[in-house]
Amino acid sequence: MCASKPDSVHDWFLICRSSSRSVAVIQIHIRDRHVRQRDQKNDELNMKVITLLYIVNAALLLLHEIESAYEKEWEILKLPGKITGFLLLHIPIIILLFYGLIEIERNSTIGLILGIILGIGGVIPFAVHKLFIKTPDQFNLPVSNAIIYLNILSGISLLFLSVLILASH
Repeated sequence: MCASKPDSVHDWFLICRSSSRSVAVIQIHIRDRHVRQRDQKNDELNMKVITLLYIVNAALLLLHEIESAYEKEWEILKLPGKITGFLLLHIPIIILLFYGLIEIERNSTIGLILGIILGIGGVIPFAVHKLFIKTPDQFNLPVSNAIIYLNILSGISLLFLSVLILASH
């Protein structure tokens, strides 16, 4: 056993070096602490990345929706209510986008679930405008295509990382 009480793990290691059992215990403790610190840094990095992906994906979706209003998407999708219905439909969606960002920052389960939903939302403009309802005169400008293709990339990335972090919660 150690002869005196150490002030830190490093001191303990120096004091206990004569006892092989104590040294092994201290080495394990140091290694475990290092692993926990590394895992904490990885978690912090993942949360920074997921927050950035969430913001980028939300911004791209909002840009797409601005263009959707310009292109009268309610006519393409045969939604009732014209512009009024289209705008009213987007009120809860936009509120949910902002709430999701707050929850992502808190690293909460609901935030990660909203990250999954928003990730799926990033895929929808591509699916609608490039696969199912192709309109050659709409959503085909270079900037429109950039928004749609960047949105699917950020959406899939957000979806994947949200699922990965949620599974480790």
